[in-house]
Amino acid sequence: MVKSNSYQSNWRQAIFPRKFYYSESSFGTGEDSFEIEWLEGELQVSGHPFNQYFCEGSINIKIPSNRWTTFETKVSAMRLAPIETGILDGTFVDCWITFRRQIIKFAMSNPDFSGFLKMRKLINDLTICSKLPKGIVEAMR
Repeated sequence: MVKSNSYQSNWRQAIFPRKFYYSESSFGTGEDSFEIEWLEGELQVSGHPFNQYFCEGSINIKIPSNRWTTFETKVSAMRLAPIETGILDGTFVDCWITFRRQIIKFAMSNPDFSGFLKMRKLINDLTICSKLPKGIVEAMR
């Protein structure tokens, strides 16, 4: 079956991340640590194997293009500017999100910059699925 030109055109116009990586690692047991990565057309969400959500391995989530478009628009509009807090205990966050251009990239302990919690909620909302009905951030509380 030959795909139509309109299908190929729509696929090229679809918005998907070129790079999407977000992780939170707590200092201590690590049981509330998690990682989200865009791999092979899906978000792969993984965490500590002793955690109830990940005892069977990672969770893969397909995100439709329109949700990615909304996510990119909202996060880009926030014009995030990460600033180090100087506090090196607690939670380490590593984040790199790129669509057509890099939206945000940082790796730091205890991020507390303007817009971080809103961005974190948007990331959480991307992970809502049958296995994580409240999303990964809420599940790890």
